Amino acid sequence: MSRLPVTVYFIPIIVGAGICVYISIPCAVVLIVASLVILGIHAVEMLLRKKCVLEICKEIDSILMDAERFRISDYSESELSLLEAEINKMTIKLREQNAKINENHILLKESMEDISHQLRTPLTSMMLLVDMLHDPQLGNSERRQYINEIGQLNDHMKWLIETLLSLSRLEAGAVTFNKEHISSSELVRNTVERFMISAEVKGVEMIMETEGEPYIDCDIRQTSEAIGNLLKNCIEHTDVGGTIKIYCYDNAIYSGIEISDTGCGFTEEEIPHVFERFYRNGEREKSGFGIGLAYSRKVIVSQNGSIQAKNKAPHGALFDIRFYKTII
Repeated sequence: MSRLPVTVYFIPIIVGAGICVYISIPCAVVLIVASLVILGIHAVEMLLRKKCVLEICKEIDSILMDAERFRISDYSESELSLLEAEINKMTIKLREQNAKINENHILLKESMEDISHQLRTPLTSMMLLVDMLHDPQLGNSERRQYINEIGQLNDHMKWLIETLLSLSRLEAGAVTFNKEHISSSELVRNTVERFMISAEVKGVEMIMETEGEPYIDCDIRQTSEAIGNLLKNCIEHTDVGGTIKIYCYDNAIYSGIEISDTGCGFTEEEIPHVFERFYRNGEREKSGFGIGLAYSRKVIVSQNGSIQAKNKAPHGALFDIRFYKTII
Protein backbone atom coordinates (compact mmCIF):
# COMPACT_ATOMS: atom_id res chain seq x y z
CA MET A 1 0.00 0.00 0.00
CA SER A 2 1.40 3.40 -0.96
CA ARG A 3 1.99 5.94 1.80
CA LEU A 4 -0.35 8.99 1.94
CA PRO A 5 -0.10 12.09 4.14
CA VAL A 6 -1.93 11.64 7.44
CA THR A 7 -4.16 14.64 6.66
CA VAL A 8 -5.57 12.78 3.65
CA TYR A 9 -7.14 10.19 5.96
CA PHE A 10 -8.83 12.91 8.04
CA ILE A 11 -10.42 14.73 5.10
CA PRO A 12 -13.24 12.15 4.52
CA ILE A 13 -13.81 11.97 8.31
CA ILE A 14 -14.25 15.73 8.58
CA VAL A 15 -16.47 15.86 5.50
CA GLY A 16 -18.58 12.94 6.77
CA ALA A 17 -18.85 14.47 10.26
CA GLY A 18 -19.94 17.80 8.77
CA ILE A 19 -22.70 16.08 6.82
CA CYS A 20 -23.79 14.06 9.85
CA VAL A 21 -24.07 17.23 12.03
CA TYR A 22 -27.01 18.38 9.92
CA ILE A 23 -28.65 14.99 10.45
CA SER A 24 -27.71 14.07 14.03
CA ILE A 25 -24.91 15.15 16.36
CA PRO A 26 -24.67 11.70 18.05
CA CYS A 27 -24.32 10.18 14.57
CA ALA A 28 -21.43 12.54 13.84
CA VAL A 29 -19.73 11.59 17.13
CA VAL A 30 -20.11 7.87 16.37
CA LEU A 31 -18.67 8.43 12.91
CA ILE A 32 -15.65 10.31 14.28
CA VAL A 33 -14.97 7.71 17.01
CA ALA A 34 -15.33 4.78 14.60
CA SER A 35 -13.06 6.48 12.09
CA LEU A 36 -10.38 7.17 14.71
CA VAL A 37 -10.52 3.53 15.86
CA ILE A 38 -10.12 2.32 12.30
CA LEU A 39 -7.22 4.71 11.74
CA GLY A 40 -5.58 3.48 14.93
CA ILE A 41 -5.91 -0.15 13.88
CA HIS A 42 -4.52 0.71 10.46
CA ALA A 43 -1.56 2.54 12.04
CA VAL A 44 -0.75 -0.47 14.26
CA GLU A 45 -1.02 -2.79 11.23
CA MET A 46 1.34 -0.58 9.25
CA LEU A 47 3.86 -0.56 12.11
CA LEU A 48 3.74 -4.35 12.31
CA ARG A 49 4.12 -4.67 8.55
CA LYS A 50 7.07 -2.27 8.61
CA LYS A 51 8.65 -4.41 11.32
CA CYS A 52 8.10 -7.51 9.16
CA VAL A 53 9.70 -5.83 6.15
CA LEU A 54 12.72 -4.83 8.24
CA GLU A 55 13.05 -8.43 9.42
CA ILE A 56 12.90 -9.60 5.81
CA CYS A 57 15.66 -7.14 4.90
CA LYS A 58 17.80 -8.50 7.74
CA GLU A 59 17.28 -12.07 6.58
CA ILE A 60 18.14 -11.12 2.99
CA ASP A 61 21.33 -9.53 4.32
CA SER A 62 22.09 -12.79 6.13
CA ILE A 63 21.68 -14.66 2.83
CA LEU A 64 24.20 -12.34 1.25
CA MET A 65 26.52 -13.25 4.13
CA ASP A 66 26.15 -16.98 3.20
CA ALA A 67 23.35 -17.98 5.54
CA GLU A 68 21.98 -21.38 4.57
CA ARG A 69 18.27 -20.61 4.34
CA PHE A 70 15.79 -17.73 4.25
CA ARG A 71 12.88 -18.15 6.66
CA ILE A 72 10.15 -15.83 7.90
CA SER A 73 9.26 -18.10 10.78
CA ASP A 74 7.13 -15.75 12.87
CA TYR A 75 4.77 -14.44 10.22
CA SER A 76 1.55 -16.09 9.14
CA GLU A 77 0.34 -13.52 6.63
CA SER A 78 -0.29 -15.11 3.26
CA GLU A 79 1.58 -12.41 1.34
CA LEU A 80 4.72 -12.87 3.43
CA SER A 81 4.46 -16.65 3.17
CA LEU A 82 4.36 -16.35 -0.60
CA LEU A 83 7.29 -13.94 -0.45
CA GLU A 84 9.25 -16.42 1.66
CA ALA A 85 8.63 -19.20 -0.86
CA GLU A 86 9.71 -17.04 -3.79
CA ILE A 87 12.86 -15.80 -2.03
CA ASN A 88 13.73 -19.38 -1.08
CA LYS A 89 13.43 -20.37 -4.75
CA MET A 90 15.62 -17.44 -5.74
CA THR A 91 18.18 -18.35 -3.08
CA ILE A 92 18.38 -21.97 -4.23
CA LYS A 93 18.71 -20.86 -7.86
CA LEU A 94 21.47 -18.38 -7.02
CA ARG A 95 23.36 -20.99 -5.01
CA GLU A 96 23.11 -23.47 -7.89
CA GLN A 97 24.41 -20.85 -10.31
CA ASN A 98 27.22 -19.95 -7.92
CA ALA A 99 28.17 -23.62 -7.58
CA LYS A 100 28.14 -23.95 -11.38
CA ILE A 101 30.39 -20.90 -11.73
CA ASN A 102 32.83 -22.34 -9.19
CA GLU A 103 32.75 -25.65 -11.01
CA ASN A 104 33.49 -23.91 -14.30
CA HIS A 105 36.38 -22.02 -12.70
CA ILE A 106 37.87 -25.29 -11.48
CA LEU A 107 37.34 -26.88 -14.91
CA LEU A 108 38.98 -23.90 -16.61
CA LYS A 109 41.96 -24.11 -14.24
CA GLU A 110 42.33 -27.86 -14.84
CA SER A 111 41.94 -27.39 -18.60
CA MET A 112 44.65 -24.74 -18.68
CA GLU A 113 46.94 -27.05 -16.72
CA ASP A 114 46.20 -29.89 -19.15
CA ILE A 115 46.77 -27.66 -22.18
CA SER A 116 50.08 -26.56 -20.67
CA HIS A 117 51.01 -30.20 -20.10
CA GLN A 118 50.02 -31.20 -23.64
CA LEU A 119 52.05 -28.40 -25.23
CA ARG A 120 55.03 -28.55 -22.90
CA THR A 121 56.13 -32.03 -23.97
CA PRO A 122 56.47 -31.37 -27.73
CA LEU A 123 57.91 -27.91 -27.06
CA THR A 124 60.61 -29.36 -24.81
CA SER A 125 61.45 -31.99 -27.41
CA MET A 126 61.65 -29.36 -30.15
CA MET A 127 64.00 -27.21 -28.06
CA LEU A 128 66.29 -30.18 -27.46
CA LEU A 129 66.31 -31.05 -31.15
CA VAL A 130 67.08 -27.44 -32.11
CA ASP A 131 70.01 -27.41 -29.68
CA MET A 132 71.28 -30.66 -31.21
CA LEU A 133 71.09 -29.14 -34.69
CA HIS A 134 73.68 -26.55 -33.64
CA ASP A 135 76.27 -29.30 -33.17
CA PRO A 136 78.89 -28.69 -35.94
CA GLN A 137 79.84 -32.38 -35.93
CA LEU A 138 76.28 -33.50 -36.69
CA GLY A 139 76.01 -35.60 -39.87
CA ASN A 140 73.62 -34.82 -42.69
CA SER A 141 71.49 -37.95 -42.13
CA GLU A 142 71.07 -37.14 -38.42
CA ARG A 143 70.35 -33.51 -39.25
CA ARG A 144 67.55 -34.57 -41.66
CA GLN A 145 66.18 -36.96 -39.03
CA TYR A 146 66.04 -34.20 -36.40
CA ILE A 147 64.40 -31.80 -38.84
CA ASN A 148 61.76 -34.43 -39.67
CA GLU A 149 61.11 -34.98 -35.97
CA ILE A 150 60.71 -31.23 -35.43
CA GLY A 151 58.22 -31.14 -38.31
CA GLN A 152 56.21 -33.98 -36.78
CA LEU A 153 56.15 -32.28 -33.39
CA ASN A 154 55.08 -29.04 -35.02
CA ASP A 155 52.25 -30.85 -36.84
CA HIS A 156 51.14 -32.43 -33.55
CA MET A 157 51.04 -29.03 -31.82
CA LYS A 158 49.15 -27.50 -34.73
CA TRP A 159 46.58 -30.32 -34.61
CA LEU A 160 46.25 -29.96 -30.84
CA ILE A 161 45.64 -26.20 -30.98
CA GLU A 162 43.18 -26.44 -33.89
CA THR A 163 41.23 -29.23 -32.19
CA LEU A 164 41.14 -27.28 -28.93
CA LEU A 165 39.75 -24.24 -30.72
CA SER A 166 37.16 -26.35 -32.55
CA LEU A 167 36.07 -28.09 -29.34
CA SER A 168 35.78 -24.76 -27.52
CA ARG A 169 33.61 -23.35 -30.31
CA LEU A 170 31.42 -26.47 -30.24
CA GLU A 171 30.92 -26.25 -26.49
CA ALA A 172 30.12 -22.54 -26.78
CA GLY A 173 27.45 -23.30 -29.41
CA ALA A 174 29.27 -21.18 -31.98
CA VAL A 175 29.37 -23.87 -34.68
CA THR A 176 26.68 -24.26 -37.33
CA PHE A 177 26.39 -27.73 -38.84
CA ASN A 178 25.76 -27.66 -42.58
CA LYS A 179 24.11 -31.02 -42.99
CA GLU A 180 24.14 -32.96 -46.25
CA HIS A 181 22.70 -36.32 -47.21
CA ILE A 182 25.68 -38.58 -47.88
CA SER A 183 26.50 -42.27 -48.00
CA SER A 184 28.25 -43.14 -44.74
CA SER A 185 30.50 -45.58 -46.61
CA GLU A 186 31.59 -42.78 -48.97
CA LEU A 187 32.23 -40.46 -46.03
CA VAL A 188 34.28 -43.11 -44.23
CA ARG A 189 36.18 -44.08 -47.40
CA ASN A 190 37.26 -40.47 -48.01
CA THR A 191 38.34 -40.18 -44.36
CA VAL A 192 40.26 -43.46 -44.38
CA GLU A 193 42.30 -42.34 -47.39
CA ARG A 194 43.89 -39.59 -45.28
CA PHE A 195 45.25 -42.17 -42.85
CA MET A 196 46.37 -44.91 -45.23
CA ILE A 197 49.99 -43.74 -45.28
CA SER A 198 50.16 -43.50 -41.48
CA ALA A 199 48.74 -47.00 -41.16
CA GLU A 200 51.11 -48.43 -43.78
CA VAL A 201 54.14 -46.81 -42.13
CA LYS A 202 53.19 -48.46 -38.84
CA GLY A 203 52.37 -51.78 -40.52
CA VAL A 204 48.65 -51.69 -39.69
CA GLU A 205 46.05 -52.96 -42.16
CA MET A 206 42.81 -51.02 -42.61
CA ILE A 207 39.72 -52.94 -43.79
CA MET A 208 36.36 -51.42 -44.70
CA GLU A 209 33.05 -53.30 -45.03
CA THR A 210 29.57 -52.03 -45.87
CA GLU A 211 26.18 -53.72 -45.43
CA GLY A 212 23.25 -52.29 -47.35
CA GLU A 213 23.15 -48.66 -48.42
CA PRO A 214 23.56 -46.59 -45.25
CA TYR A 215 23.05 -42.84 -45.57
CA ILE A 216 23.38 -40.15 -42.94
CA ASP A 217 22.57 -36.43 -42.67
CA CYS A 218 25.63 -34.68 -41.31
CA ASP A 219 28.16 -31.93 -41.71
CA ILE A 220 30.67 -33.71 -43.94
CA ARG A 221 33.78 -31.79 -42.86
CA GLN A 222 33.08 -31.92 -39.11
CA THR A 223 31.99 -35.56 -39.16
CA SER A 224 34.98 -36.61 -41.25
CA GLU A 225 37.24 -34.89 -38.72
CA ALA A 226 35.48 -36.72 -35.88
CA ILE A 227 35.87 -40.12 -37.55
CA GLY A 228 39.47 -39.26 -38.39
CA ASN A 229 40.26 -38.71 -34.70
CA LEU A 230 38.89 -42.18 -33.94
CA LEU A 231 41.03 -43.73 -36.69
CA LYS A 232 44.07 -41.83 -35.43
CA ASN A 233 43.49 -43.20 -31.94
CA CYS A 234 43.16 -46.75 -33.26
CA ILE A 235 46.37 -46.48 -35.30
CA GLU A 236 48.28 -45.19 -32.28
CA HIS A 237 47.17 -48.09 -30.09
CA THR A 238 47.45 -50.94 -32.60
CA ASP A 239 50.71 -52.89 -32.80
CA VAL A 240 52.60 -53.66 -35.99
CA GLY A 241 50.75 -56.31 -37.97
CA GLY A 242 47.43 -55.38 -36.42
CA THR A 243 44.14 -54.58 -38.15
CA ILE A 244 41.65 -51.74 -38.06
CA LYS A 245 38.16 -52.53 -39.34
CA ILE A 246 35.50 -49.99 -40.32
CA TYR A 247 32.01 -51.43 -40.73
CA CYS A 248 29.07 -49.37 -42.09
CA TYR A 249 25.52 -50.67 -41.78
CA ASP A 250 21.91 -49.52 -41.69
CA ASN A 251 18.61 -50.38 -40.01
CA ALA A 252 15.19 -48.79 -39.56
CA ILE A 253 16.26 -46.76 -36.52
CA TYR A 254 19.78 -45.56 -37.28
CA SER A 255 22.79 -45.76 -39.59
CA GLY A 256 25.79 -47.19 -37.80
CA ILE A 257 29.56 -47.04 -38.14
CA GLU A 258 31.77 -49.39 -36.12
CA ILE A 259 35.50 -48.77 -35.90
CA SER A 260 37.51 -51.49 -34.19
CA ASP A 261 41.17 -52.41 -33.79
CA THR A 262 43.26 -55.32 -32.55
CA GLY A 263 45.15 -53.25 -30.00
CA CYS A 264 45.19 -53.45 -26.23
CA GLY A 265 41.62 -52.18 -25.77
CA PHE A 266 40.43 -50.35 -22.67
CA THR A 267 40.58 -51.16 -18.99
CA GLU A 268 37.29 -51.18 -17.09
CA GLU A 269 38.35 -47.99 -15.31
CA GLU A 270 38.99 -46.20 -18.61
CA ILE A 271 35.72 -46.90 -20.44
CA PRO A 272 33.52 -44.35 -18.52
CA HIS A 273 36.14 -41.64 -19.11
CA VAL A 274 37.26 -42.28 -22.69
CA PHE A 275 35.53 -39.21 -24.11
CA GLU A 276 36.49 -36.83 -21.32
CA ARG A 277 38.72 -33.97 -22.35
CA PHE A 278 42.39 -34.58 -21.48
CA TYR A 279 41.64 -37.88 -19.76
CA ARG A 280 44.86 -39.77 -19.15
CA ASN A 281 45.36 -43.08 -17.37
CA GLY A 282 47.90 -45.86 -17.19
CA GLU A 283 49.61 -46.80 -20.44
CA ARG A 284 47.44 -44.43 -22.44
CA GLU A 285 48.77 -41.50 -20.43
CA LYS A 286 52.01 -41.84 -22.37
CA SER A 287 50.29 -41.17 -25.67
CA GLY A 288 47.19 -39.63 -24.11
CA PHE A 289 43.54 -39.55 -25.07
CA GLY A 290 44.08 -35.81 -25.41
CA ILE A 291 41.10 -33.98 -26.86
CA GLY A 292 40.52 -35.86 -30.12
CA LEU A 293 37.95 -38.25 -28.69
CA ALA A 294 36.20 -35.48 -26.75
CA TYR A 295 35.89 -33.52 -29.99
CA SER A 296 34.57 -36.58 -31.87
CA ARG A 297 31.87 -37.23 -29.31
CA LYS A 298 30.76 -33.59 -29.30
CA VAL A 299 30.44 -33.51 -33.10
CA ILE A 300 28.50 -36.78 -33.28
CA VAL A 301 26.15 -36.08 -30.36
CA SER A 302 25.43 -32.58 -31.72
CA GLN A 303 24.09 -34.19 -34.92
CA ASN A 304 21.51 -36.47 -33.30
CA GLY A 305 24.01 -39.27 -32.89
CA SER A 306 25.65 -41.32 -30.16
CA ILE A 307 29.02 -42.95 -29.64
CA GLN A 308 30.17 -45.64 -27.24
CA ALA A 309 33.59 -47.09 -26.47
CA LYS A 310 33.74 -50.83 -25.84
CA ASN A 311 36.16 -53.72 -25.74
CA LYS A 312 36.06 -56.22 -28.58
CA ALA A 313 36.68 -59.95 -28.09
CA PRO A 314 39.25 -61.42 -27.99
CA HIS A 315 41.09 -58.09 -27.66
CA GLY A 316 40.96 -54.58 -29.04
CA ALA A 317 38.88 -51.40 -28.83
CA LEU A 318 35.57 -50.71 -30.60
CA PHE A 319 33.85 -47.38 -31.22
CA ASP A 320 30.13 -47.78 -31.91
CA ILE A 321 28.72 -44.71 -33.75
CA ARG A 322 25.00 -44.31 -34.48
CA PHE A 323 23.25 -41.55 -36.43
CA TYR A 324 19.53 -41.77 -35.60
CA LYS A 325 16.87 -41.20 -38.25
CA THR A 326 14.46 -39.53 -35.81
CA ILE A 327 15.09 -37.08 -33.02
CA ILE A 328 15.95 -38.83 -29.77
